[in-house]
Amino acid sequence: MPLSDLLHLLAPLVTSCRGFQEAWNSAPAVPPGDPLAGRWHGDWHSDANGFHGPLRAVMVRLDEHRWRATFHATFAKVLKACYSTDLVVDRGPERPVAPASWTFKGSSDLGTFGGGVYDYSGEVAGDLFTSTFRSRTDHGTFRMRRV
Repeated sequence: MPLSDLLHLLAPLVTSCRGFQEAWNSAPAVPPGDPLAGRWHGDWHSDANGFHGPLRAVMVRLDEHRWRATFHATFAKVLKACYSTDLVVDRGPERPVAPASWTFKGSSDLGTFGGGVYDYSGEVAGDLFTSTFRSRTDHGTFRMRRV
């Protein structure tokens, strides 16, 4: 097993998910008038190593163009990792007969054990959140829907 994969397996041992469940329970599923805030759930998949698992997120609006996403990812049914990242959000292109969309980008440094700096890029269209992620050693996708 490559060292980078071993470090990813160790990351949940040094990250804290304390507080995520409280934020999840207190967040409204669909806050009125906010296209991104609230609770999301789905899955993540690494294209680099095939790892995958359930994913939940709580999105909180910080200002007109920024939301904080706090993610809770599970791997192998028992290992959990939680982290937050700020996303810069812009209105997406207008589409005929399609839900309004928003595009976003962000990055976060998950530390050595977490794989270093991850860059995120994606879109929210209606109740579907899709994103790619990329780091020096990993890349893949997040797919979530509103709760």
